[in-house]
This record gives sequence, structure tokens and C-alpha cells, in this order.
Amino acid sequence: FFFFCCTTFMADKIQAQLEFYFSDANLRRDRFLAQVTAEREDGAVPVAVLMTFSKLKQLTGSEDAVLDAADQSELLKVDREQRTVKRVQPVKDKDVDACTVYAEGLPQDSTHESLTQLFSQYGSVEYVSLPRYSNRTRSIKGFAFVEFSSETEAARACAALPPPSHDVAVVAAASHAWRGPRPGNAPGAVGELGFLGMGQELRFSDTLRIYPPHPPPP
Repeated sequence: FFFFCCTTFMADKIQAQLEFYFSDANLRRDRFLAQVTAEREDGAVPVAVLMTFSKLKQLTGSEDAVLDAADQSELLKVDREQRTVKRVQPVKDKDVDACTVYAEGLPQDSTHESLTQLFSQYGSVEYVSLPRYSNRTRSIKGFAFVEFSSETEAARACAALPPPSHDVAVVAAASHAWRGPRPGNAPGAVGELGFLGMGQELRFSDTLRIYPPHPPPP
């Protein structure tokens, strides 16, 4: 029973990693994988190529395990003879900026998983970008971009109003275009959202301020 549970857990982890690789959000950013899918008319990727990806290699060294996990996904299709994996549906076009919020002032123990868990209560989180310093510490820079599957979900996150504070900020939609004052001094705040990081969990207490996607006219 224990072995079965561990095997099932690992298969679920492999499936989740594959679904991330083939997600709309990742294929818009991963130039290598996008190029590989474009090389074949059906967009299929050889499992041997997938096995070169570091996170997948950490989960398994078996190509068959990868094919088995992909076979369980409703988003992916497996060709056992060709030993390839591909998406069932083509990549969807959308306004990525309008579906993205920016959070800063994050606790140092923030992770992709903890941020995904936090923001998932507002909608389907498709991608989390959590930049790190390139030095040996690899510590996070204290901010992240969180992409939702729709503009409505991003707006829902920005509209949440927990108790106010001033430690964390969120900028909605194309926030990376902001060149005005830093959050806290920026004009035109339209809402607040809050959380505090504790280990792998994020709990609401501190404020995430919401700002317009572009600076107001002078």
C-alpha cells in the first residue's frame, strides 16, 4: 500500500510538471520548447527531449514513467510508437499583461508553490515568475509576476480588500511598464490585498496595494 501511494504521488508530480511544460503560459516564454513543438507539424515533443529538463530528471529517470504520466492527463496526448507527447489543444491567444498581477515585498521563504496556493483562491494561476539574484545565495528579489487564466480572475485578485497595512504591494496588469513612484507613494491606488508568508503557507494579514497598469498622465 505504501509503495502504491508513493508511486501514485510521483506519477501525479510528473503529470503536473508535464502539464506545466506544455501550458500556454510556459510555451509563450520557453523559447526552446516552443521551437521544438514548431519543428513538427503535430507539435509533438520526443520524450527523450523532455528527459533533458532538469526538474523532470529530478522526478524520474524513466521515459516510460513520463509516457504513463502524460497518458493520464486530459491536456496531453501520447504516441507510444513514436514516443512523443503533445498538447491536445493549440495554444490560446490572450492579453497576458491584462491577466497578470505584480506582487512585491514578498517574504524570503516565498516559493512558486506558496504563491500559487495563495492566488489560486481568486482563479486559475497559470504562471508564477519569481526572480532570484544570480549570486550563490539565489535568494528571491522580493517580487513576483502572477499570471491568471483570465482578466476577470486577475481583477478579482486586485479587488480583494483584507485589513490594510503597508508591507507588500501588488500592481495589476502590465505592471512592469510602471516607471512612476514606488508603491506606497504612487498615485491612483484602486484597491488593497494582503498576505503574510509563513513557511510554505501564505496567510492574509499584510496589505498588497493595487495600482493602475500604467502611470497616470502628468
